[in-house]
Amino acid sequence: MNALLKIGANETQMQKAQTLFAPISINKYSDRSVQGTSNQVAVGVKHMLWFDNANINDFTTYKTAAWFAERPVKKDCIWIIEAILSMLDS
Repeated sequence: MNALLKIGANETQMQKAQTLFAPISINKYSDRSVQGTSNQVAVGVKHMLWFDNANINDFTTYKTAAWFAERPVKKDCIWIIEAILSMLDS
């Protein structure tokens, strides 16, 4: 919910998101897609540290999630923030 606030979700979108959440489920197995995403996150964090001169002490989960959501997904160029907010509006 805090990540949604960081990307500018309005009250209606926040309420809809709350109804869509389910209890967290962690699977100890991961496929190559999950490993690839983890590698992309690592590269993104390194970029923030080295090229954006970010301070590791300033990293928060929500701020970092919002920063990653500003980047398009490579396949079909899906803009995460627009897709999430559009889904919550429907």
